[in-house]
Amino acid sequence: MNKDVRNWPFKKIFNSINIAAIIILLYSVLISAIDDTKADNQTPLPVTNLKNNSFADNYINWTWIDPNNIDPKFLEVMVYIDWLYKGDVSGGVQYYNATGLDPNTSHYIYTITYDRRNNKTSRLMTGDIERTAQTTSIIPTIPTPMIADSTQINFEINWSGYKWEVIDYFATPGPCKYSNSSDNVWIDGQGNLHLQITYRNGTWYCSEIDSKSPMGFGTYTWTVINNLYNWDLNVDGGAFYFLGPNDATGNWNELDAEISRWGDSSVTNQHIQYTVWNGTASSSNYLPITPGGFNYANTKYKMVWHSNGQVDFEARDSLGNLISSWSYPGPYLTKTGGPFIFDIWLLNGKPPSNGLEQELIISNFTYTPSFESCRCGSSQVTKN
Repeated sequence: MNKDVRNWPFKKIFNSINIAAIIILLYSVLISAIDDTKADNQTPLPVTNLKNNSFADNYINWTWIDPNNIDPKFLEVMVYIDWLYKGDVSGGVQYYNATGLDPNTSHYIYTITYDRRNNKTSRLMTGDIERTAQTTSIIPTIPTPMIADSTQINFEINWSGYKWEVIDYFATPGPCKYSNSSDNVWIDGQGNLHLQITYRNGTWYCSEIDSKSPMGFGTYTWTVINNLYNWDLNVDGGAFYFLGPNDATGNWNELDAEISRWGDSSVTNQHIQYTVWNGTASSSNYLPITPGGFNYANTKYKMVWHSNGQVDFEARDSLGNLISSWSYPGPYLTKTGGPFIFDIWLLNGKPPSNGLEQELIISNFTYTPSFESCRCGSSQVTKN
């Protein structure tokens, strides 16, 4: 009998078994992949315990503890050194070695956590400043992974018809230490919001509040009550819309209306700066030098964000006279759902040059969503 004929039934059975095994394997892989990519609706917490582990004259090695609310295999920690994006560190690694630095120089690191699974990025940042050595003396070591500790504690206030989170952490802008103390953030009997830079126990503390409601296209208005014309040159304050990096590349979606002299002692007038970070690698801004002849108490600001990405800014004095205005024509800035933020902070974390505590007083914040925002589920705004 032909040999192939004798073996045919066994070969057929063997091939059938192989095909079934392959099907089962592919099914298992598919189910696992689907399970791994399920959205968990959790935004990753920031890293904690960020600190210098070792250093020399040309490098600084930082370590941290990953957040404990995200599976490490989906976690990325975006690293910025001296404001420049350097890359992502995978979950579980928990360190970054900055090399190629000059001797005896200070360098700033900040990190932002990112969940690859559902494209969620933490608004919170963690930062630290360290200095390289004058001469090479310490050999870098690979850190041992650590267990996550407790997270930061913030609290909420009700103001101008909305709920706001009062921030308490070390972060940008600045970098500064932001405090949720009632010495830094409080509301007076007339309903005005007070944000202050205070000095306590050898530390300068700044202030920030973030809206709990996501916001988007529409018209924003607010009034700055106190006269900021003679603000200290190291102080910045104002309002902005913020929606973290556009993606894992670390590019921002942000609208700013700020008041500052930007640390320049030769500038006697305050700058009113309008800035748009449009989710790409660059930004556009307009920096008018405020002329004299206006009453700077009770300055009224308005920002109109159109669905095509255009943004219109203006500031008027208490009599309605136009102080400054600027229009950003677009495109790209169409990612809604972030908070609106008010803050007062110190440039590069430097104390006020006059050594005095500073204050920003705001009233009458309003947000009127446009039609596009009203129909967008991610941009629904809930007032108190």
